[in-house]
Amino acid sequence: MALTAQPFRGRDHADRIHTIAGVKLDKVGDAFAITRIELQTEAEISSIDDTTFQAIALDAKQNCPVSKALADRNSSDGKAANAR
Repeated sequence: MALTAQPFRGRDHADRIHTIAGVKLDKVGDAFAITRIELQTEAEISSIDDTTFQAIALDAKQNCPVSKALADRNSSDGKAANAR
């Protein structure tokens, strides 16, 4: 969620942001628990390049409240499609 808000804080808008989440569920003791979450994100933001997108994605990962809560279980990979 933080990633979608980031470009809008300045001057940019996203043409498209698509994220796929893979969740690993393992039996821990007598119950099940989420042990890993993998996020793959692709964004089309025509006004920024991939380096800028990577900086925005890293900031979102480090400062998003949900990412912080899941930090030990979260992996993310992002790329800017059609970046200038």
